[in-house]
Amino acid sequence: MSRWDVSNLSNADLIHGFQKIFEHIRHFDFSDLCDSIDLRNYMLTLCRFTDEFKDRHIHLHTIFDLPTELTFFQQIQQQFQTQQPQQSTIVVPPPQPQIVYRQQSAPGPAIVQQQGGQAREAKMRNKHSQEQERNAKMRIKLEEENKAKAQSEMDLKLQQAKQAQSAKQREYDEQKKLDQQKDERDAKMKLKLEQQNAHEKQLEMERKREEAMRTAESKGRIYEAERKATEIRLQVEEETARKQREIDNGSAMRKGGGGRRRREEEERQRSEDERTKREGEERRRNDEQRKREEELQQQKDKRRRLALKREEEDERQRNEHERIKQERRLRDEQRNREEEEQRQTDERRRLALKREEDEQRSKKPNPYTLLGITHQTPHHDIHLTHQVLTQIHNQPHTSEAAKIHAGKRLDEIGFAGWILLDGERRVGDLGVEVWRRERERGR
Repeated sequence: MSRWDVSNLSNADLIHGFQKIFEHIRHFDFSDLCDSIDLRNYMLTLCRFTDEFKDRHIHLHTIFDLPTELTFFQQIQQQFQTQQPQQSTIVVPPPQPQIVYRQQSAPGPAIVQQQGGQAREAKMRNKHSQEQERNAKMRIKLEEENKAKAQSEMDLKLQQAKQAQSAKQREYDEQKKLDQQKDERDAKMKLKLEQQNAHEKQLEMERKREEAMRTAESKGRIYEAERKATEIRLQVEEETARKQREIDNGSAMRKGGGGRRRREEEERQRSEDERTKREGEERRRNDEQRKREEELQQQKDKRRRLALKREEEDERQRNEHERIKQERRLRDEQRNREEEEQRQTDERRRLALKREEDEQRSKKPNPYTLLGITHQTPHHDIHLTHQVLTQIHNQPHTSEAAKIHAGKRLDEIGFAGWILLDGERRVGDLGVEVWRRERERGR
């Protein structure tokens, strides 16, 4: 393969090489360099590129960014073709019988050259008109594709807007449901607290009522004891007065003389004293028995109060423990709900960023899509070609010419990969050095 053979280049390399050469030609001074070797080599290379574009059905208007660039290229191409020296072709006719012509002579070289130039011009005009027709058809096709693409983008945006609206509605419904659940939990908690407070108030009222009852009972017992003591005192006073009267009567009787009656009085007095003594002992035993019973009752009341107090303390501790557990559970539910909301927010933000990245990636022009090669990617194409060329270059039985060709292709693939993978490096010293080296090789 000669060094001008561009049939093995990929579409991206072919387009990029054409653009680089065209950029160099745009900076030439055509008044001084029309016949220079550099311009001739560049134009020959561009002609080979355009022929390869036609073979691959790649239209020129898809390569140039501006219509003025396409017009400029067509003008310099036509000028270059018309200024090329035409080689005279001598046609040796086969032997024929002698024919006598009537004053006819063969056309001179100038006439042949003029006729050849006219034929080329007619051919170029036809070619130019065909190219214009193809460009017009391609332009119409591109406009239709752009309209379809704009319609699809509009439909996609409408669908995304509907999805966003539905997502917002779902989020609003979920938030409303969460608020309702929270209100229900708060209402249940409030009702439970009110019931607990009512129960505590009821226990307090029962305790006060029992204390009042115990106080009333103790007051009644004291009043009864005082009443009985008053009755006993009155009986003792009456008994003392009666005895005093009897003593007074006895003294009077003794003065009146009567031994028998005096003895009867003394006997009756002794029996009365014994009866009084027995009654006093009986009352004393009854009082002691009553005191013991009151002490036992007081001890029972004290034990009952202590038991009731312990029950109230246990109930208060249980209520406090339940309240703490309820508050902890509510805090855990609130924290879990906040974490879930934060996770949903992060997920929505991540999806939004991903959609924005996908939109930006879809808006970025893909050279493979423009060329109609949708199944290829720059990374895949360059990586696969680099692997194949490396295997060819490293095989021991490969010929030296094949190794040299593979090395050249490896350099070209590396340069193309560097350009495709970094769009900011399309111009610079490296490109100039590459094309200068190629020009020196051509010379």
